[in-house]
Amino acid sequence: MRTINKIKIDKMDACGNKSPISIMQESIKMIKNCDEKVEIEFNDYDFLVSLKYILKIMESQFKLRIEENGVRDGFISISIVPEC
Repeated sequence: MRTINKIKIDKMDACGNKSPISIMQESIKMIKNCDEKVEIEFNDYDFLVSLKYILKIMESQFKLRIEENGVRDGFISISIVPEC
């Protein structure tokens, strides 16, 4: 599986022009094929809860799932992959 985008969101830097949720959503929308995935790292559990809700809403467009990759340097690491 090919990683098409990799983002890292730090809760301490999460304010400003773009919300972390918007950043994750835009990245996920880049997935177009079964062999593509997006990797996301974040250090706030609330981002994971929000991400699960986003995937549920986007389900009608493309069935996606979260693969947990563990914790790296205090950041939760996940991959968003299509179910094909």
